[in-house]
Amino acid sequence: MSNEKLEQGSEQKPDQDRTKEKDVKVSRRKLLAALGMTGAALAAGKLLTGTAYGKGEELSVSDSVYKAKVKKLTTIPDDDVSVQQPITGAITRTQHDKNAENVSIADFGGQTDGVTDDTAPLAAAMSTLTDGGVIRQSGRVRHQPGTLPSVDIVANYRDFAVIGTDEKLANPEFTGSAAGWSLSGFTYGSNAVAHSTGSVGYVEQAFTVEAYTTYVIVAEVNSSIAGNIQLLIDGYPVLDSIQDYYLVAGSRTVQLGYFSNSTNGSKAFRFTTDTAWAGSVTKISIVKIANESEAAFVAASADDKLLRIPNMIKFGRFNASNVAIGDRTTASTWLYDSCWNIAIGARAQQFNQVGFENVAVGSMALQYNYASRNSAYGYSALRYNTSGQYNTGLGYKAAILNTEGSYNTAIGFHSGFQNTVGNQNTSVGYQAMYNSLKDSYNTAIGSQAGLNCAGDSNTFLGALSGYLNLGAVKYPYARTTSLGSETAAYGDENTAVGWNAHIGTQSAAVNNSFAAGTWSLVAASYATAVGDRASVSSGGIRATVIGQAASSSSEQGVSVGYQASSAGNFTTTLGSQAGINQTGTYATFVGFGAGNVGTSTSYTNITCLGAGSSVTAGDQLQLGNSSVTAYAYGAVQNRSDARDKADIKDSPLGLDFITKLRPRQYRWDYREDYRTLKEDGSFESSPKDGSKKRSRLHDGLIAQEVKETLDELNIDWGGFQDHQIKGGQDVLSIGYTELIGPLINAVKELKAEIDQLKAERRNIS
Repeated sequence: MSNEKLEQGSEQKPDQDRTKEKDVKVSRRKLLAALGMTGAALAAGKLLTGTAYGKGEELSVSDSVYKAKVKKLTTIPDDDVSVQQPITGAITRTQHDKNAENVSIADFGGQTDGVTDDTAPLAAAMSTLTDGGVIRQSGRVRHQPGTLPSVDIVANYRDFAVIGTDEKLANPEFTGSAAGWSLSGFTYGSNAVAHSTGSVGYVEQAFTVEAYTTYVIVAEVNSSIAGNIQLLIDGYPVLDSIQDYYLVAGSRTVQLGYFSNSTNGSKAFRFTTDTAWAGSVTKISIVKIANESEAAFVAASADDKLLRIPNMIKFGRFNASNVAIGDRTTASTWLYDSCWNIAIGARAQQFNQVGFENVAVGSMALQYNYASRNSAYGYSALRYNTSGQYNTGLGYKAAILNTEGSYNTAIGFHSGFQNTVGNQNTSVGYQAMYNSLKDSYNTAIGSQAGLNCAGDSNTFLGALSGYLNLGAVKYPYARTTSLGSETAAYGDENTAVGWNAHIGTQSAAVNNSFAAGTWSLVAASYATAVGDRASVSSGGIRATVIGQAASSSSEQGVSVGYQASSAGNFTTTLGSQAGINQTGTYATFVGFGAGNVGTSTSYTNITCLGAGSSVTAGDQLQLGNSSVTAYAYGAVQNRSDARDKADIKDSPLGLDFITKLRPRQYRWDYREDYRTLKEDGSFESSPKDGSKKRSRLHDGLIAQEVKETLDELNIDWGGFQDHQIKGGQDVLSIGYTELIGPLINAVKELKAEIDQLKAERRNIS
């Protein structure tokens, strides 16, 4: 209630209608609360009137309310007025101190109407906040850069953290000796401590910590041989989920942060190595942060009335554009040079000091990062990244263990989970490239794609593509490509394309092979299989297989066509179901079902040309099947060079041999015609009942009768072949060209007899 309204109300007559007295009394109580008089005056039930406190006439409270003309009180200094605060436990303060807590633009002549230029009053008000503070305003402020809404303005004392010089370790640079340190497996020399391979080593020192305090740990390390180190406090890793911090050869500064959320006291710090790492350490420092970065807004949680880790909103210095939303630990060490960072979530970018252009969204995202241009979205995404740059982690704990790797992209739950120092990797999907530790140039897209990758320059595309194994075994292969769900390529420089396409096995890796097609399989190096279930077995080095269910176990074999097979080494098969059951070497099969005889055979140096063509023994060439008649425009030439022959002599076979042969007429009724080739490559046989007998008559010899003649004459004639003698089938054949020689001799013998008869006739005449 204003003083002006109070003066008007005081003219009311006492004898007026009092029916509203109850309301008047309520107004009086409100009035007393609004006036805010000192405790002493209110206790006495008196109000002071006049031009100054203590100088006017005394009036009762009732008189003041109902009759007196209350005047404005304007001349007593604030320092002379005490304020009893309505808060249990609060102290009495002067009005001056109470007023000094707030600064208003209106205090400096600002109009705060959104129209008048309040640039000068705003600058004057801000200049008074040398130690930080709040400007209260109830109107819109128009100033040179723009217009501010009706909100309070918070001015920080500083917008960045101060590291300070409060070193907690004795002799951090090993100056002149290792005094203050306990060494095991390390030796001192020239302001450094050194470790060699072959044993675990450590340096250790106790230091004192304060509760809810932030520290920066710095180790300057020169690695001559790569290996793992670890920084421990009271036996626990500073990076609590990383048991080993891998260092490649070279010099580097390892910088970590440590926040003590326990009670004050002494703790043991230890720098330890594995048996592989070798190098020297020139500095180990633990410095307490003097001042953490300040907040523009603070909110205490219900169970943290001591503001140990309150929730905060923080902003960077002018034109640095840093923004942090989280708790006290969020972006708590941003220094003056850090800029264009965004941190949202508890502990997000907690230990970043000078990194710039980082984005961390999610609790503990980029918590230990002090590098630049990293983006992390999700709980603990890129949490342990320290010096790695240009990384992106999106998902729950995506790339969480990355420490020094750069140019990596991990998207998905646990994607790129264990990568530490690998570079230029891309993993997209649940646990994609989960177990890759220090590998580079890999791409994995799909749930658990490249799960156990442990090599460089690999590509995995499809759910479970790559080296899927849920055990601890990892596969250190390089330059492989797996495209398709559940594909796997065990070995270097392999390419597997198609669902469940596989190259090599977990126990027998192969190299430089290609498999394309559902369930395609290559188990040999330098081999190719293309087609649904096309396969090359372990013996098929440099084999090529094309076609559904085509296969090869042949070294340098070729199989082209549905179920085409090349089992023996150096075999070539071209045709659907050709070469099935043939295991001999140097074989050639061309045509549908060529060489397929239904049972396993091992004929060497054979050629089957034409659909259904087959041989009955090794060293044979078959033109067509039983229905084929061979035609040629020119004569068929048989090689007959004396230089290619040995043991040459005159043939004894002649008229006597020829006359014992019995030419016959017959119709063909082939046994093979009673077998049917099925779709799966096997044969179905039926009884030989004459139903497949051919209609045309042929003239020739019967091999069994020729054999009887040969046995009678006790001679071995090359025109007769029993295919079983060389491991062939139960087939007898006649080589009719072998009859030419005996026929010539028979003609000669007949001519001699004719000549003799002519001579005898001349003598008679």
